[in-house]
Amino acid sequence: ILNSKIKLCNELQSSLKEFSNGTELQNKKDYLGAYNAFKSVSPKDVKRFIIAKGKINECFNLYSSDVFLQAKDLAIKLDYQGAIDDVNLVLSIDANNENAKALNIQYQASLQKKIDDDKRAEEAKQKKEADLAAKKKSDEARGILRVTNLYPSEPNSADGVDLNIVWENCSSKVIKYITFEVVPYNAVGDVQSCNITGNSNFRGKVTGPIYIGETDGGGSLWECAWYNNTIASVKLVGVNITYMDDSTASLDSTQVQYVLN
Repeated sequence: ILNSKIKLCNELQSSLKEFSNGTELQNKKDYLGAYNAFKSVSPKDVKRFIIAKGKINECFNLYSSDVFLQAKDLAIKLDYQGAIDDVNLVLSIDANNENAKALNIQYQASLQKKIDDDKRAEEAKQKKEADLAAKKKSDEARGILRVTNLYPSEPNSADGVDLNIVWENCSSKVIKYITFEVVPYNAVGDVQSCNITGNSNFRGKVTGPIYIGETDGGGSLWECAWYNNTIASVKLVGVNITYMDDSTASLDSTQVQYVLN
């Protein structure tokens, strides 16, 4: 009996301490701390336990209000994840809290919309940057030369196909040499090769000087660039230029598409 009374005395003393601590924390507006302290008040401490039950609800409501206000402030600043984290603090105490559940749904939807909007904005930014980069490459390429005509001849009696290229020097320099790299295709778009050399790529070289603004290729051609009677079209895949001052310029398979009229 004595041990039981000593144990009860200790429990009541601890309960009084928790109650006093809860009251102090509530006065300091530490509502979560007060909530936890009041929850530790022993049911055997009957008078204080009854008071503590009311304090628990009071402190939880005050704590929830503070959290919701903080979450709202974060949401205004578009920090929806922070707002969700705050609301989840309330739900971790009361999983059925209707206000917290409604706010959680609201902020989750706002966060997803922000993610989607940010993604679209980033995609638009990347597209704009890509378009600007492509325009810059196009302007640079078209500032070097312009190809106004590019075509193969009909096969001759020996299946020889001539290559015709008409082009203009659009640069600010006189061209010493220029080499066009061309690939042939059949009528269904398959790459073809020369039946004699076995090569698909043909490199046609022009020796200058080709002056600034001068057009070259009219009436000239590379005879029998390929021997293959299935060749129906050709595609420019590269250009290499040497200027009279021995500086050089090159256009790859992507850049050459910008110089075709």
